Amino acid sequence: MENKLTLKTKATRGIKKAEKLAAKHSPLALTVTGVIGLGATAYLAYKSAHKIEAITDDIEERRQTAERMDDIIEEIEAAGEADPVEVDLDHLKDIRSELSNLEAHYKPVDRRETIYRLGKAVAAPVATGVLSVCAIALSYYIQNNRILNLAASLATATAENAFFEKKYRETYGDDKYEEFITPTEEQEIEKDGKSKKVKVQAKKDGNGRWFSESNEYASDDHDYNRQFIRTVEDRMQDKLFRNGYLVLNDVLDQLGFERSRAGALAGWSVENDFKLSQVVTNVTDPETGEMNPQIYISWPKPRYIYDDVSYSGRYGE
Repeated sequence: MENKLTLKTKATRGIKKAEKLAAKHSPLALTVTGVIGLGATAYLAYKSAHKIEAITDDIEERRQTAERMDDIIEEIEAAGEADPVEVDLDHLKDIRSELSNLEAHYKPVDRRETIYRLGKAVAAPVATGVLSVCAIALSYYIQNNRILNLAASLATATAENAFFEKKYRETYGDDKYEEFITPTEEQEIEKDGKSKKVKVQAKKDGNGRWFSESNEYASDDHDYNRQFIRTVEDRMQDKLFRNGYLVLNDVLDQLGFERSRAGALAGWSVENDFKLSQVVTNVTDPETGEMNPQIYISWPKPRYIYDDVSYSGRYGE
């Protein structure tokens, strides 16, 4: 009894796992199915072309037969009205025989029959094409809903972060907030045979970077670094005003940092206040023990702006 329950439990878990896996990859599966279906549609359409050609040839042949029968009837009627001496009886007999033969095998062109035959010939490619397009459309619908749900979650998280930031600034002041978000940590180093704790840079992934990690960083000119950041800020504000949006990767590029995946979809629109905040902190170089001013750059929390971005135009902006 226990073995049966175990097998049943495993089977149920396996089915549930398969269902989750199928649901997770359903957009990709539907897209692949749709693309394969479109290929099959092209093949079936090629095969149906011969059937359609045969139908059109048959219709044309019937029309020519009908025209020939009309011509023969007119010729017979004309012979009946002419002088009997001038009528070629052998020719008249031949065309009457031809008319009789044509009437025995002639089938008039029927519109309903033609529509049915054409519909039957193209039914397979049309059905395959419709199902393929529906599969691709459904994959887009599922993926779009997932993106919208993700955007809603991001908007909620952004609103919560903005609330806590505002609350912290109102309670402790702007200077304390900038100090709070600046990623530094204390480490214990030895200098002149003595051990002491010093403040050093700490890495942080989020709405900021240490400028010392930038490719544009000048280790021997602190004023140049600060001016460079101001110049980038002005340039990015102009771009935001000109395009109506600004993606995070644009800012990272200009500041000399590596791009991120999230930076392609997140950023700011004209409704947001974009600025680059510089927090200068004297940190200790763990190797030399010297105190150096380091700049931590931060920016407003970006939001999902995929729907605001225009991908047309010369530069895709």
